[in-house]
Amino acid sequence: MSMNSQPFNLPAHVVFAEPELLFSATDLKARHSHPLLGLVANGPFSASQLASVSDPIRVALVAPHGMLSALERLLTEIQGNHKPRERLIT
Repeated sequence: MSMNSQPFNLPAHVVFAEPELLFSATDLKARHSHPLLGLVANGPFSASQLASVSDPIRVALVAPHGMLSALERLLTEIQGNHKPRERLIT
């Protein structure tokens, strides 16, 4: 390609807005286009079905000999703070 050649013309396209996600089975106003912000504001979609589950959730670990430390590391990681790597809040 020479320096004077024209770039290719791409066909017309449309950028669609993110769809709104529903975060409640009973409250149709519990919507947000960003999944993390929606969870923070409204909780998970299944929250009304999980009303009988205690909060905080208690977890028991059963593992083969020598594997308990790996499960404990996984549980510690799940409980920690996380930063999103995609769909960042701008």
